[in-house]
Amino acid sequence: MQQTDATTAESQQQAANACAVCGDPVATTEWHPATTETTPDGDVVIVSFCGQTCRDHWVEAD
Repeated sequence: MQQTDATTAESQQQAANACAVCGDPVATTEWHPATTETTPDGDVVIVSFCGQTCRDHWVEAD
């Protein structure tokens, strides 16, 4: 049996439906800027933004 690099449904995370900077709603049916962070436990977390301005603020604050 050959191994594949598939991801299981349990390990997939949905994008947040609120902006990480201002809290405004993020329509997950449309494209919006996003990034990922790794927690101290090694989990990958999707960080969503309502627009490029909020993403830029988030990057500058880091």
